[in-house]
Order: sequence, then C-alpha cells, then structure tokens
Amino acid sequence: MSIHFATPLAALIALAVCVPLAGWLIVSRRATRVRASLGLPELSRGRRLAPVVAVVVLAGLLGVAAAQPAYQKGTALRVRSDAQLFIVIDSSRSMLARAKPGSPSRIDRAKATAARLERSLRDVPVGIATITNRVLPHLFPTTDSVVFQATLADAVGVDKPPPGSSAFSTRRSRTASTLDSLTQLASRRFYAPGTKHRLAIVLTDGESRPISASSVARSLQDAHIQTI
Repeated sequence: MSIHFATPLAALIALAVCVPLAGWLIVSRRATRVRASLGLPELSRGRRLAPVVAVVVLAGLLGVAAAQPAYQKGTALRVRSDAQLFIVIDSSRSMLARAKPGSPSRIDRAKATAARLERSLRDVPVGIATITNRVLPHLFPTTDSVVFQATLADAVGVDKPPPGSSAFSTRRSRTASTLDSLTQLASRRFYAPGTKHRLAIVLTDGESRPISASSVARSLQDAHIQTI
C-alpha cells in the first residue's frame, strides 16, 4: 500500500499563507506599541499565537487537498510471461438464436463462458476477439480482470462490428461466419512476439461456410497456436 499525489506541485498554494502571516506580524507589532503607550498588559502567548496556528493549519490542509492525495492498496500477482490466450467469440447473426423464448441467446452463453474462463485463469494474460468473415481483436491479452470484463460486456455483440467486405460477392458470403478466417490469428500478430504457449478458445455455433480444416490447422500449427 502507498500514498501518492496526483498534482504535487499544486501544494505550493499553501505558500499563500505568507500573505496573512505578514499582515498578522504588522498588526501585532502595532498593537504591542499601542499597549505599551497606554500602559495596558501584554496578551498571553496563547492568545497571540492562536490566529497564526489557525492560518497555518488551514493553509496546510488546502495544500494537501490541492495536491490530490490518493491511497493505493494492492497485492502482488504472479503472471505467466510465456503464455497468452485469446477467447474468440462468433459474433455473426446466427448467434442470436435461442433454445426457446426467454432463454439466453448463443452470444449471451458464449460471453458468460468467456467470463468464467477469464476468472479461472488469473495468472495468464487473456484477450478478446470476435469472428465473422474476419477476426478482429477487441482486447489484447491482459491480466486486468476489470478491463477484460468491461470489454466483454460493452464491446462484444452480434454485428459489433458487422462482417467486412470480402472477395466473395454474394450477400450470404458477406454475412456468414467463416471459420477459415481463424488463420488471421497466425498471420496478423495477435500474440506478443516470443510467447511460447499460444492458445485460442473459439466459442461458436459452428455455422460457417465450408472450410479446409487441414489448411486452417496447418496455419495455426506453424504459428504454434493451439485451439479449443
């Protein structure tokens, strides 16, 4: 745990205490001379210093507040530097399907599964990507669970974004998911260089254009990416 200041230089505002202190010193000396000339007793030390103490304390509190102190408390987390995981979620329109009215959609079930997976792998950096006819990263592997869960909740959804244009010309091919685009995990540097263990967990309903499974597998194997 530690305390740090967001704007430490702002504490210099406490130096403004010099102005009222200078005024107090001038008035105090003048009052001393007047009392002496009139033969009045001198004020006690406590009564004379009370205004000074009040002004100094007020200025100190103002300086501390202006510096914006922040208290941090945390625990060390051991993180694997040799492994990264991407959870790839199918975001095509078929993921809106439900087993029955009122039940969770396929995309809701996939997101719930992704959330459970991330919580169970706290020492492994986990990223999020979606797949339609392309694979798009939403979050590169991180161990920040708050960031992961927020990205999963707010950024992942059906047609967020919609499928991109491709070499295929038919409407169906532009909107259907294409599992052969998983090869982009290998070709577009989703994983940090030097990562020894690379894993991709794909959450999909399996509705895809025909693919060459052997070609996809070979591409991922060449990049040392294991898939589930």
